[in-house]
Amino acid sequence: MILVQISDTHIIDPSNKPSKVAENRIDNLENCVSNILKLETKPNALIHTGDVSHNGSVEEYQLFLNIIKKLNIPIFYTPGNRDNRKNLTSIFTHSYLTDAEKGIFIYSSNFAKFRLVSFDTSCDRNNQGEITIEKLSIFSKILNKERNIPTVIFMHHPPFNISLSSTKIIEFNSQDLLPKFRKILSSNNNIVGLFCGHIHRNFKSKIGNVISYTVPPVALDLHRDKDKKKNFNKVQYLLHTYSEVSGISTKRILVN
Repeated sequence: MILVQISDTHIIDPSNKPSKVAENRIDNLENCVSNILKLETKPNALIHTGDVSHNGSVEEYQLFLNIIKKLNIPIFYTPGNRDNRKNLTSIFTHSYLTDAEKGIFIYSSNFAKFRLVSFDTSCDRNNQGEITIEKLSIFSKILNKERNIPTVIFMHHPPFNISLSSTKIIEFNSQDLLPKFRKILSSNNNIVGLFCGHIHRNFKSKIGNVISYTVPPVALDLHRDKDKKKNFNKVQYLLHTYSEVSGISTKRILVN
């Protein structure tokens, strides 16, 4: 199983608000897609870990779709804090979104001996992540259906400390339910990876035995990595490969 992860494309419609930033973000995505198309082995799917659009407009989602569909592979979305659910689903009419329970984008999609599960951390009130009892209930129900299939979880806000200093930074409105979320992860031994976006830089962590990664934004102007001097001018995406023998392995791809 080969899985491409991109995040935080933050597409802006240049016809609505012309700017160099808007043009550059579209170019960044075009270059990313061109690079993916050149991979020696075609990926099985692509996951976008949130903030497809910057303003949540229908036009921005359409611009994104016009570019990403060139990959001709299954594409799975989990919403970010900049995304608009109604407008997103008006353009991305995949049944896994339109049929999502109670309009919450927590869903699963199965491949041969592999499963993807989205956990919706978006919140209508602000840019922080949100975990609710209702979300945990839907999540648990999905995970309990097939406990023997290797499973990847993808979400926008990382459910772990993302600070590079001694001060903890966990970008959720409330951390009260994070222990329950982590307990669910730990109690499902078939979860092989947890992939996130939002923080606009590379980060690697671990929750129990589950390896977690974040990926920098395709929108390069929002890049926050400390190694900016080396990689700031290059779009990045993650290539996750899973096999029953070696488990999950992840490679960072720099787009020239």
